[in-house]
Amino acid sequence: MDAYWAKDIQELFRLQRRSSFQRFVELILAQSGGIFEATRFARPCEVSRTTISNYLNVLQSTYVAHVIRPFSGRRGTEIVAAPKVYAFDTGLACYHKGWHELRPGDFGYLWKHFVLNDVHAVLQT
Repeated sequence: MDAYWAKDIQELFRLQRRSSFQRFVELILAQSGGIFEATRFARPCEVSRTTISNYLNVLQSTYVAHVIRPFSGRRGTEIVAAPKVYAFDTGLACYHKGWHELRPGDFGYLWKHFVLNDVHAVLQT
């Protein structure tokens, strides 16, 4: 995390509050695959909702997290649903969830991550 902060974050984005950003990364990894609501992260990270949105953009830009936004094929329909955020690495996600041994119910969760990572690799996004 130190190298990521020093090299990627400080050089590219010049963020100020390291502890808040680091806490946000830990929370994103722990809830990977879940629905993202910026206000839920603001209090534990001790920053504003806008700052949380900026932090998410940083994670997206550095490929630490993938944001999947809701989609509808129907024109004229507005979707009022929050996006889902996935960690780039299943190992880090499992670590931050506290999973040391996988249970049968965990495989679906990990399968979604695997498919998403494979799609990103094929599409080079």
